[in-house]
This record gives sequence, structure tokens and C-alpha cells, in this order.
Amino acid sequence: MSQMSVSRPLLSVLLLSAVLTVVVMLRPETIDTSVQVDLLADRPARSGAPKEVDLAPWKRVDVPDVAANLAGSGRLQAYVAPVPIKPEPVVEAPVVYVPPPRPVAPTPRFTYLGRLDSDEETRIFLAVGDAFESVPVGGVIDGNWRIKHITDEGIELEYLPLRETRWLSVFR
Repeated sequence: MSQMSVSRPLLSVLLLSAVLTVVVMLRPETIDTSVQVDLLADRPARSGAPKEVDLAPWKRVDVPDVAANLAGSGRLQAYVAPVPIKPEPVVEAPVVYVPPPRPVAPTPRFTYLGRLDSDEETRIFLAVGDAFESVPVGGVIDGNWRIKHITDEGIELEYLPLRETRWLSVFR
């Protein structure tokens, strides 16, 4: 460890201020105990006379201005360091991350026309735009929709890009 050295004038000023602080703190205070206070001034007194209370109010001790006396003698030069003014911190609103909405399958662009049940397979007939298609279970319509299941109530479709399932109701 390196030791720091303190200059003799600074050391003497520090020692003098410590001694004066101890002397001032040990000096007894004079307390004026002749103060009469009516604690119940807005109420009528029971005995008729104001109550005398022994108060010890805080009194500041007069301390001689040591720095001014030393500066006047030429032994101390006053130096006041500039105090930087700190601007108030700018509080920014917290950034809230909102994830983008999850993509959803579009509405199918075909119309159910009917179905044909045979012993081998069930096929549905759809109108896709101006064309007509006959698609079995597991077949793909329009390149994006696959038929997963066919019942009397409707058709279960899967949108292949998102693996999302839709139900298309059919009435007989």
C-alpha cells in the first residue's frame, strides 16, 4: 500500500478545527427557565392561574467564525468549489413488447357441392372458382387445404401452411 502524505498547513488547520469543535461542544449552554407557558390557553384554567413549566428550549451556541479569522490573518485562503447542477433524470416510459398477431388460416375459397359414397372411398365435390373438383379423404384442394375427415355434418379441413384445422358444415 502507498501512504498518502498531508501537508503541514492542512494538517494544522484540521487539528485546529477538531480542537475548536470539541471546545464548543463541551461549553455549557445557558437555559432560560423563567418562561411561563399557558398550555391550556384556550380553556379556562382550573386553579385560575397559568401553569408554570420548566422548559429548556434549544439554543444555538454562538461560535466564532474561525475561517473568517484565519482568512483575515492570511493563513487560510477561501476556496469554494463549483457545485455542478445535475439535471433531473429523464424517465422514459417502459417499452412494452407486443408480439405480432398469430397468423390465421384464410377462409376457404371453395364451395361444397355434394359427396359420393362408394364401397372404396368417399369423395366430395367442390367448386373452386370456375372449376369443379372431386377430392377423396386425404386429398389436397387448391394446394393449401387437405381433407382430414368427412362426416354427415361436415368436413374437417387442414390448412397446410399453418397446420390449422377448420370445420366446414354441410347440410343435406
